[in-house]
Amino acid sequence: MTEETIQLQSVGWVPAKLAVNVKVGDTLMWNFGTTSEVVAVREVSACFVEVTEKWEAKPYGGPSETKRKLKKTRLVGYVPKK
Repeated sequence: MTEETIQLQSVGWVPAKLAVNVKVGDTLMWNFGTTSEVVAVREVSACFVEVTEKWEAKPYGGPSETKRKLKKTRLVGYVPKK
């Protein structure tokens, strides 16, 4: 089995996982290297999950905790735990 990767803007290739496999405590990585910690995951429907994220640094002055609806088959970048 090969590890999945995704290319992020201003970061390059990073490890990735399907949104359905995201767990509480995971650190997700987004474009430009912004990271967020998953504090809750909820199944919305047969195809979607809702991920609640806590941001270390508020992106663009926005809220420090946000909810994001993701298709279960979407790849999202993450920071592997050591």
